[in-house]
Amino acid sequence: MKLLVFIFLFFIQIKVISQSLYGTSILYCISDKEVIIAADTKINFTTPHKDSSHIKIQHNNNLSWVYSGFSAMGNQFDVNKIINLVASKKKSYRNTIDEIDTRIINILVKCDYIFYNNTVRDRILKREGKILKLLFVSFVNKKVQYEILEYILEQKGGQEQITSYLIENQDLLNHSPNRVVIGSMGKYDTDNTKYVTEISKLIDKKAKNSQFPTVKIKGFSTFKVDSYAKLLYYLVYRTSLKYPSEVGRPITVYKITNNNFQLLINN
Repeated sequence: MKLLVFIFLFFIQIKVISQSLYGTSILYCISDKEVIIAADTKINFTTPHKDSSHIKIQHNNNLSWVYSGFSAMGNQFDVNKIINLVASKKKSYRNTIDEIDTRIINILVKCDYIFYNNTVRDRILKREGKILKLLFVSFVNKKVQYEILEYILEQKGGQEQITSYLIENQDLLNHSPNRVVIGSMGKYDTDNTKYVTEISKLIDKKAKNSQFPTVKIKGFSTFKVDSYAKLLYYLVYRTSLKYPSEVGRPITVYKITNNNFQLLINN
């Protein structure tokens, strides 16, 4: 079951960026012609992956996605496998998302890791029942389409059930005066909010290069925050310094357009 939960708040074109119970840090910038997504690669708690990092921004056919939360649990649940399977069918955007949503819920409600594994269950309940959050991006008739779904374990009528909530979609972009939406999924250092506003204004007015700040980041000789891609990278990087046990490098930044899925930064 999908419910719509919308909030229209905050600066001119900047969505409220708030703290989250998810350890992952993901920042996104969405406009009519392109989408920029930055994400850390640290894995905090998931059973199939033996390594400590994983690329969270994925793409198949005309569908891109990024996730935070419990993306995989043993052999019972793997969100990337589910999405890749459905995306490969090359259905319409709406039918693809609806089928993915249905499949995820149907598998989660049968997942022993959620209902019988005390370690996993305790972590989910401590996170207010929040299991998984997904951002989907696609281009339909050369126009961007996106939505964020969140899956929550909750009590209803004395029984536990898993519900998907539509947190945000295209309507937020349509109501944004400058046709740009900046938002986050997962951990975010809220001390950076003023910084986001200032840099966004410089980018939007195409300010001179000398007006943009240069910051120190390990792995870069110089790093000038003069684009949305670099801004998002820097925000995730700053968050990794504040929450090193939950957010970690390398950080990847991808640009998604009508006919391209491009890696911009991997450091």
